[in-house]
Amino acid sequence: MDARKVVVTLVCATADAEALDDVVDGLSASGREVGLVLGIDEQPRRVAEALERMGPAGLLVVCTGPRLDSANMRKIEGMFSARRGPNHALIRVDVGLPTGEMIAAIQRALDAFVANQGRVRRESTSDPKREKIVGVPKSLALPVVRL
Repeated sequence: MDARKVVVTLVCATADAEALDDVVDGLSASGREVGLVLGIDEQPRRVAEALERMGPAGLLVVCTGPRLDSANMRKIEGMFSARRGPNHALIRVDVGLPTGEMIAAIQRALDAFVANQGRVRRESTSDPKREKIVGVPKSLALPVVRL
């Protein structure tokens, strides 16, 4: 997979948009196509819009912070799981990190994604709380990307 063909799309709460301007600029400076979708805290279904913008290969970066609670994250992850393509991956990055650290974390995830030809490492969940809350059986494999 060619790294230049992988579109990076950041999704965040509307109030966090200003904090991500430098991150978008830093990622774009290397010639990478970068998108930003705002309002994910108010409309988690905008994940579908982000996936459409990415095309066949993309890395969705959920910029987490105090404005994205766990209920929103479950909706975002559920929407991603339902609509993702075979060459799509999702990672989380804390919006409170310094710009350089955010860019480095995204770049590491992107490098790993490209090196593995879009395959995502999957781990089975054994969290009983998750099983009770969303009815996920323990044997279900979920995409996991750790930074």
